[in-house]
Amino acid sequence: TMPGGKEVLVAVSKAEEAYAFDPDQGGRLVWRLKLGKGSRTAGTWGIAADDRRVYVGSADVKPAPGVEVGGLSAVDAATGTIVWHTPAPPAACFWGSATSALARANGAVGCTQAQPGALAAVPGAVFSGSIDGHIRAFSTDDGKVLWEFDAGRSFPAVNGVTATGGSISNGAEAVADGMLFVNAGSGGVHQPGNALIAFSIDGN
Repeated sequence: TMPGGKEVLVAVSKAEEAYAFDPDQGGRLVWRLKLGKGSRTAGTWGIAADDRRVYVGSADVKPAPGVEVGGLSAVDAATGTIVWHTPAPPAACFWGSATSALARANGAVGCTQAQPGALAAVPGAVFSGSIDGHIRAFSTDDGKVLWEFDAGRSFPAVNGVTATGGSISNGAEAVADGMLFVNAGSGGVHQPGNALIAFSIDGN
């Protein structure tokens, strides 16, 4: 819902395009925005929104001429114009640059700064994970990175075993009761893992 109460429905495709539709006018296309090159492995698992902007992570995973891997964009919900864009830092994976046979078979890579995972937003911040195992909070005002954590490593788990983080993708994080829950290792064909990590509001 935008200022004034007007609603738009926004969807993002594997072609790395965002579309806004007017649900009150039979799904009329309001705007269309090309955000990246897109491919069969470049699906964005979920976007986030507030009352003025839509937040979209870049799902392109492979460097190529004219292709920026990773990054997060804030798009004006009313007009489809990019308000700010924050590029992704270079990939840094604790598991190195190895790519599994499953990843290669699906055209994916094991270590990249792509951000295809579903996003979560709270007042003032939007959370986005990356295939290299990092989770970050970005300011909704200007895209500045407010906080980050490398979840791509091992953790002593509450059930007495060792959990291993990995790529952050798919249904990546959720916010509830002042806590951020991150599924590190849900990267599908990227780096697997089995760590569910809970962060308090102060980032611990």
